[in-house]
Amino acid sequence: MVINWNELKKKQLGRLALDLFMLLIAILNILLISFDLTYLLFRNFYFHNLPKVVSIYDQVKGIEPHRFTESYLAKANSFFTEFKITENLQEIENEMINLSLQMIDEDPFKISSNGGDLELIKERMKKFTGVKTSSKEAFKYFWKMTPDNYEEREKFFRTKIKPVLETNYWRGINTSGRYTDYFIYLDLIFIIIFLSEFLIMYRIAIKQYGSEQKILYPLYHWYDLVSCIPLQQFRFLRLFRILSVYIRLRKGDIIIVGDGVISGQIRKYRNMIAEELSDQVSYQILENIQKELELGVNRDILKRIITPHRYAIRDVIVKNLKKFEVRALSQKHDEWVNFLSELVDDALKNTDEYRKVVHLPIIGDKVRFFLSREKITEMVDRSVNNFSDTLDQALDSESGMVFINSLVDDLIDEFLLILDDENILNLIAKINIQIVQELKKGLEIKTWKLEQDALKRLSSDFV
Repeated sequence: MVINWNELKKKQLGRLALDLFMLLIAILNILLISFDLTYLLFRNFYFHNLPKVVSIYDQVKGIEPHRFTESYLAKANSFFTEFKITENLQEIENEMINLSLQMIDEDPFKISSNGGDLELIKERMKKFTGVKTSSKEAFKYFWKMTPDNYEEREKFFRTKIKPVLETNYWRGINTSGRYTDYFIYLDLIFIIIFLSEFLIMYRIAIKQYGSEQKILYPLYHWYDLVSCIPLQQFRFLRLFRILSVYIRLRKGDIIIVGDGVISGQIRKYRNMIAEELSDQVSYQILENIQKELELGVNRDILKRIITPHRYAIRDVIVKNLKKFEVRALSQKHDEWVNFLSELVDDALKNTDEYRKVVHLPIIGDKVRFFLSREKITEMVDRSVNNFSDTLDQALDSESGMVFINSLVDDLIDEFLLILDDENILNLIAKINIQIVQELKKGLEIKTWKLEQDALKRLSSDFV
């Protein structure tokens, strides 16, 4: 994606500046909304890595350090500091044990989003002390320190317990019974900017396109108005604002999507997704067709399809009769002559009349000579040679065409009658199902996969 600077010079800089400014503001607003929605989820990370962000944004969410955990950490720091000076800490030791038991009973983490942190602390304490019976006993054992185990326990507390306690917080509740949240005041700044831009564009639209825009413009840009409603459910409609500004810049030829690497990758994946979706739709259609075919071919449907086209079918058959005759008689002339000669010879010699005549004196020898297999073959050969010319003459004559058309019509009628046979219908259904299966197999071949394989083979050849 690049900026067309030549086209940029031709445009009104004021309108362009407004579009670019609103695009920037809309993107910042979406980022801020996303940050606000995920702030509590990632607050622990921000607390330890971006403490300044937490110190500022906690005020927006009405968050304060939890008094109990703050007091617990202060007492613990005092304990470790005074332990280095004196070992007689019976009073503060008892105080730390009592605070630990109170923390387990009252669970100061439940008001925050860190509800599982107390369980984490308890498990870590039991694992460190080796006291598996109860977490309370583990805390009692932990705070009864000696000079021998002091340093180890202080290091454990500061690395494993303190970071969890520090992230706990208290959040105020307003008069409506909800958590205190001042984000609406931040968002109000953006709402004012968006409404101002809407009014400006509204006036420009009326001025350029007429008074009908008084009604049409708010209808076309309903999302701009609805997204300004200060409710969380409507805020993400502002994504449409980014899209609309981007489309305006594209239509104005300010932004050009080129054939670079990024756009090429986007186009490639777009084509892949489009092919996958189209293949799935086609596969589902073929699947439904196959199910219908498996239920049986409806003979009435076939008849309704064939009957309106019967004359077109007849004309095609008659037109191709000459081609069929040439291919059938010229290419397989000898086979036809032998077949017909054998057929005539067998039919003739199996008749009673032939048997009687051949036994007559004088005449019988003449009959056997003229009706021998060789003579019959010669007559059939001449007849076959003359058949092509005779058929051409018949097809060219008016009476011959009437006869041929009538014959083909009869064949089509016979075919329609054959459709009443269940075996024929089943055979047609099987053929159609097999065709559908082959089409479904074709959908399994992905064009984008073939292209990738070809590129891999090409690159391997270069290597």
